[in-house]
Amino acid sequence: MKKDKESINESEFNKIVKRHIINRNSVKTKKIGHYQEQYKYIDREYNIHILKFENITADFNNLMKKYSLNIELDIIKNKSNRIFTVDSFSPKLIKLINTVYDKDFKMFDYKKIYVDE
Repeated sequence: MKKDKESINESEFNKIVKRHIINRNSVKTKKIGHYQEQYKYIDREYNIHILKFENITADFNNLMKKYSLNIELDIIKNKSNRIFTVDSFSPKLIKLINTVYDKDFKMFDYKKIYVDE
């Protein structure tokens, strides 16, 4: 039986995320690729541009200017009923994320969160 997100507590949330990360390469999951390390999608033979979500408008608009394209990003702000945030991650889950996604943090210039267990 699948629970809706409002009925899941932080402990269950951490278990679910941990399970998805650990099983990220399993063909049994329908979400293969969703929790995959992002560096695996980079092909150094091609000139790619990384747009970061937190700077998406500026990054996208700068990319369009670079190629002289008259396109602007039109963002629709979604209202979120977000229940869990990064503060909901347990120290063990943060350590797992830091380990599994180490190359992503380095390649895409993100800082890890460090916690005491």
